[in-house]
Amino acid sequence: ENAGDVTAGVGYGSSVIFYTLNSMFKFAWDQDPLVDGFYTPLSSKAGALNQRVVIEVEGVVYAMDRRGWTAWTGVFPKLISRGVDPLARETINYDNAENFHCCYFPEVRAIRWFVTTGEDTYPKDYFQFDVDTGAWGTGTYRQGSSDSRLVPTAEGLRVLYGDENGHTWYADTGTCDGCPADFSHPIVQGAATSTVIPVDL
Repeated sequence: ENAGDVTAGVGYGSSVIFYTLNSMFKFAWDQDPLVDGFYTPLSSKAGALNQRVVIEVEGVVYAMDRRGWTAWTGVFPKLISRGVDPLARETINYDNAENFHCCYFPEVRAIRWFVTTGEDTYPKDYFQFDVDTGAWGTGTYRQGSSDSRLVPTAEGLRVLYGDENGHTWYADTGTCDGCPADFSHPIVQGAATSTVIPVDL
């Protein structure tokens, strides 16, 4: 009844929200999903391009498909991208949609969806949605990013990027974006030694 292969899924209370490219549905249960599980169609007009463009922030599930971006809070998904849809249609190249991804940036309370434009394989451009005001913005990095994740650090939660060259770096930190493809760094190799290196703790 839900056309197409499942492209994404996210847990939501005692249910799982599933997406195809063009639809979304909920699998829920009372006691045991194997005994009393049931499906509920949620939309035939809202889907997700892949698992990495779906994110839950403070009880709201956000997703991106070819029609734009939606927010779901428990009943029907709401289209939230009318203001940027014309720009998205003009600029996004969906040929590499499997490389699109998103991440929540708690310091600015916004979600960034990283997309490809032009001939890029990995996203350098992003669309940013402010979860409090609903305002949209865009941005560009010089380095293509293959993934983005919110990770715990000694300074608190920070966004970590994986770039197209296999390096990781913290988002929006410092004066450059990522590492160039020809960047080299020391490699530590294990070998017996009698050299003592003092370390201050």
